[in-house]
Parts: sequence; structure tokens; C-alpha cells
Amino acid sequence: VATYLDRILDTHRASALADRRGLGDLLDEAGACPPARGFGAAIGA
Repeated sequence: VATYLDRILDTHRASALADRRGLGDLLDEAGACPPARGFGAAIGA
């Protein structure tokens, strides 16, 4: 029985398959983002 979550996953998977950016481009884009607020402290606790 499919749920709305299955549809969300299907949509994200299709989007990921269509994304033609290379790993280097994705890493550059991620590196340009500001750090997540409090993430390091939260996982270190």
C-alpha cells in the first residue's frame, strides 16, 4: 500500500536521477553554505 511518503520518495529519487551536477560541483556548493547553527554542539553532546 503506497502512502504519501512513497510519492515523496519517488519524486526525490526522480529529481536526483535528473540532476547532472558532478560531485565536485555539489561539494563546492555545499562548502559555500554557512554552517548549520548548533549542529556540531548537538552531535557532540
